[in-house]
Amino acid sequence: MAVDYAVPLITNVKNAKLLIEALARNIALDVNSIDAQTSHNTIEMPGLVNISTYIPTLQGHSPAYSFEETTKTAVASGFTFASILPLSSEGPTIVDARSLSKAHETLHGSIFTDFAFSVAATEDNANLIEHVSGLTSALYLPSKAFGPEKLSAASTHFASWVESKPIVTDCRTTDLASTLLLASLYNKKIHVTGVTRKEDLALVQMSKEKNLAVTCDVSVYALFLTKEDYPGVSFLPSKEDQKALWDNIEIIDAFSVGTLPSRLAEFLGKPVTPGLGFADTLPLLFRAVTDGKLTIADIISKLHDAPIQILGLTDNESTIEVDTDRLISSLKGKISSSSNFSPFAGQPMKGAVERVHMNGQTVCLEGDFLVKEALGKESAFLVQHSSKLVESSQPDTPLGIMSPLLSNRRSSRFSFDASAAKKASIIGTLRESVVEDGDIPTGADLVSSKPPRELAPPNAISSYIKNNNPFLRQSILSVKNISRANLHALFAVAQEMRLAVEREGVLDILKGRVLTTAFFEPSTRTASSFNAAMQRLGGRVVPISEQGSSVKKGETLQDTIRTMACYSDAIVLRHPDEESADIAAKYSPVPIINGGNGSREHPTQAMLDLFTMREELGTVNGITITFMGDLKYGRPVHSLCKLLQHYQVRVQLVSPKELRLPNNLKQQMLDNGLTVIESEELTKDLIAKSDVLYSTHVCHASITKSQ
Repeated sequence: MAVDYAVPLITNVKNAKLLIEALARNIALDVNSIDAQTSHNTIEMPGLVNISTYIPTLQGHSPAYSFEETTKTAVASGFTFASILPLSSEGPTIVDARSLSKAHETLHGSIFTDFAFSVAATEDNANLIEHVSGLTSALYLPSKAFGPEKLSAASTHFASWVESKPIVTDCRTTDLASTLLLASLYNKKIHVTGVTRKEDLALVQMSKEKNLAVTCDVSVYALFLTKEDYPGVSFLPSKEDQKALWDNIEIIDAFSVGTLPSRLAEFLGKPVTPGLGFADTLPLLFRAVTDGKLTIADIISKLHDAPIQILGLTDNESTIEVDTDRLISSLKGKISSSSNFSPFAGQPMKGAVERVHMNGQTVCLEGDFLVKEALGKESAFLVQHSSKLVESSQPDTPLGIMSPLLSNRRSSRFSFDASAAKKASIIGTLRESVVEDGDIPTGADLVSSKPPRELAPPNAISSYIKNNNPFLRQSILSVKNISRANLHALFAVAQEMRLAVEREGVLDILKGRVLTTAFFEPSTRTASSFNAAMQRLGGRVVPISEQGSSVKKGETLQDTIRTMACYSDAIVLRHPDEESADIAAKYSPVPIINGGNGSREHPTQAMLDLFTMREELGTVNGITITFMGDLKYGRPVHSLCKLLQHYQVRVQLVSPKELRLPNNLKQQMLDNGLTVIESEELTKDLIAKSDVLYSTHVCHASITKSQ
């Protein structure tokens, strides 16, 4: 009753005593969201977007290595999206479908940020880039790419490039004026990257006043370094230019890392290593906030909102946590190695990125990566095309769900809309030089994070269960064959069903279905939860207990299962015999759900526990879980430990030596890269490090049976 009506229920005697004492002393019982207090200022920001990411060519290293190191440094510095420049130190590198395809093949699995490529314009590739316009985010117009007839060659590109995507250029002075004129004549969006001179900024401002579709970005280095700091450098602004940049900061649409860090390192004879400039970006901008030149809102606008709008991308919904008062050198994992060049080395750089959450999980914590493989996603397919936008109010939009091209932060994560298209293989698409819509997304693709709350049950849920259900007509006997994708699919449906029940009370998804609950051991929570869930979804339950079954007359488990299968669509079984679930599945024509078999496993309880952690903490990755109590015979603990091997977690085991976790299970966790610590006492230090404290009671019956 307490569960059904959401009434607080205290089942722990110690907690009850504490509550009574608090009431007796008139202690305020107000609940707030503060878990800890610190003198540091910690803020949460959306993942940063670098509109100009330069990947240098390194001798002795493959391009894959260069991409991997650049994007890892970017993620650790708070950047979750990188718009990659199509040129290296040798010049333009991505100029047509073949070179773009080669880039994808070479760099597959090496990019940690979400990313998008752009294609570079040359004197003779205007007729080739149209084949990759759908696979890139922008056309890059290098200032040094054209010969004497640069205006004529550039105009050819302006005429052939699509209107929905910007043309990015690094042109300066008169070349910039000519480029802006072409943009006006051809009505194309133009973005000027790496502005350093006040004259160029004045041209951009003038163009904006004429209502031209012009935007610009400035490298963060240009706001803090000048020619006077490094005599002989031509690509840095003068002090007068830098003052003009700060005085007209509202004209600047975006900040970027750009090519300046690499060019400065090369000029000074330093190694041009991947990822230069990323680690310095946020600390420098927070320094400007302290000096009153910027606000936090300015940083978010110019490193997230504006770049997404300029490139026409959808938000990847990532977040970062930044301690604005903490030195980046104090992070556990170093953002960049000591061999990486920084003109600000030795200065106190504050603004440490403590957590990076993207693609549904925490990927970086304290500078250390929690993921074993690169999770970066190609985002060219998410570019908004003005000619293809579909308003959510149109009657033919199923369930009133917005098109993926227009979806907001929450609805872009997940859609039960069967018409949602999954992009085809990028490499295969490039080889055919055709952009095609693919098949319906798989469950793993769709449910990596929370679905929209505005979903209209139960029809959408029923459709999804039928078409994308990895558990359909399958017995659930153990967690050993359940993948992380299966868990995500299950959690997505569970969350939608819960929200639907909150709105509707009782659904009709399982109308006409019958579930048998055969419990040959005492059970309160498991039996009641299956009973309540079945009835909430419109089904019926046939409960069987050992006292009320023919087992008392000598009937075997096999006979009981065969008989109940005739009356049911599925059977939930709890039995003291560890082989019971396998025996039941062998003789049952309907699916068997293991509700606990001896001290071996309890898969449904483990999945529910994992779902609860995910809902309460937002993610499972990166957390510390402390198991306390009977770990030897506690079957939910055994199943949950196996499921946790799909995530990057830290496990602390607290129990008497007689009730320790079985060695084979502990070794299995270690083999899968989990950090495991054992203790016989729950110390204050262990509690302080815990995100979840999982306490299990001592199974007296199991111990007696074992003895």
